[in-house]
Amino acid sequence: MPEGPSRGSEDIIALTGASLVSAVGSLVMHLAPFLAVAMIAAGYTSVAGAGWVRSVSQFGELAIALVLPLIGIAEFGRKAVLILAVTFVLGLALAGVSYQPVFWLGWIVIGAGSGALKYLGILAAARTSQPTLAFSLRLSIVLMLAGLASAVLASSAALLTYDSMLLFLGITVVAVLLLGMLMMRPAQAERAPASKAAAPAAATKSLLASVSGLVTIYLFFTGISGVLVFVLHQAAEQQMTITSAAWAIAATKFGVGAWLIAAASYSALKGKADRLWLQGAILTAAIVGISISRNWIELLCGLPFEIAANSLSVRIQGAVVKGAPTFVSRYLNFAILAGVATGPAVNGFAVSIGHSSIYLVLGAVAAFAPALWNWRFGEPERARMSHRYFAVRPEGISTELVRLRLVPA
Repeated sequence: MPEGPSRGSEDIIALTGASLVSAVGSLVMHLAPFLAVAMIAAGYTSVAGAGWVRSVSQFGELAIALVLPLIGIAEFGRKAVLILAVTFVLGLALAGVSYQPVFWLGWIVIGAGSGALKYLGILAAARTSQPTLAFSLRLSIVLMLAGLASAVLASSAALLTYDSMLLFLGITVVAVLLLGMLMMRPAQAERAPASKAAAPAAATKSLLASVSGLVTIYLFFTGISGVLVFVLHQAAEQQMTITSAAWAIAATKFGVGAWLIAAASYSALKGKADRLWLQGAILTAAIVGISISRNWIELLCGLPFEIAANSLSVRIQGAVVKGAPTFVSRYLNFAILAGVATGPAVNGFAVSIGHSSIYLVLGAVAAFAPALWNWRFGEPERARMSHRYFAVRPEGISTELVRLRLVPA
């Protein structure tokens, strides 16, 4: 069809727009270490209180991630994104107030806004015919935006104060959300020619496969987030300054983001199978390397860890979503957030009772859980696609976010 390449470009632009909007929801999480140090230095809260700030924000994220699918919200339009943008900026303003009740309310609002924006991006990625590539695009944009933001913060000491960070976040949120909304496309329903019969509904995996897939994703993020806590502790023990940490995080996130989209595009074009067992082994080796690190040079194991962890993340999300996109996409964000919230708590408890190496066990479980699930429930065939456009399964999908193309019968 002559309109194929043009429509394909529109689909990718629309998905990129939704990914940019979704990336804003992850920005605060990626900058959390800097925000925690800055708020303690500014006297907004204590060291213990800074930990609770993240917990309160995660509570807002978890609540919204569970409520939205339960009340049947399956799409977001530009007006909804605009409302979320205003809400997010309001949360940042409240978080800058020293009066404690208002301060805590601000972080709850930020968490709720983050959860809603992440939910939006996951819905958009899950509805494409190549969810692994779509999730890779989404995560690469998230990481590169976080890396760019970290580099900007590291470039000026004046930006590392709490008030300056909130102002910087507010400007960034507004700019990125406006750009994302401009790239999004309102949906226009497409009908098959009258001479052709309606395409049958896409087959879905069993409820057991879908639920076990969500549990696998929960376990994966529980183990991975525990390792990240250990890395932060190691960096603190090596007395790494906040500026050095900002540059290190910026380089790592931007590099990993670029790697993700390049590797996913290559795999999709060549029809390469996901090597989940191999990636699990690489991730386990990186975790072991981190565990025996005693200086900052050995912490370079964190780079292969980031690459393997994020690669496995997008692949298991794509694999689980393929079987039941409507059901899984609605609860995927909750499974991820629950895992991210559980990991630090489990490892913190283990440290308190003298079993700090528990993160090694959880990390190994996380590394091979995606391969085990895929071996039991995954599709054996290699996924292939044309790089020209993202297509959508011929099941009834209507969204203002992404203009999608129906797969021909």
